[in-house]
Amino acid sequence: MIRDEDVSNYPVFVFYQQEIELGVTLVDRENSSGNWSVNASSLEEFVARQLIEEEHVPGFKKHYRDPDTHFCLFVLSEIGAEFIFIPQELTGDN
Repeated sequence: MIRDEDVSNYPVFVFYQQEIELGVTLVDRENSSGNWSVNASSLEEFVARQLIEEEHVPGFKKHYRDPDTHFCLFVLSEIGAEFIFIPQELTGDN
């Protein structure tokens, strides 16, 4: 979706349980059977919202995994937030 429409080469899927305004909603936990909401975002939005500082973009890009083989998740919970890269083969979406 994000890459197909040339929005970004760095898509980020945001998983959260509290209300946030980041990205476009894909799954709303209020309307699903799960406990997590999921939004589609991008590196560019994280920078625009100052969640990633401009000087950290090269480091982020260096550690970013190939989006053809991995999903980039930003998981936000009551214990903190972190980026996680999940191989697509684990999700069965290949």
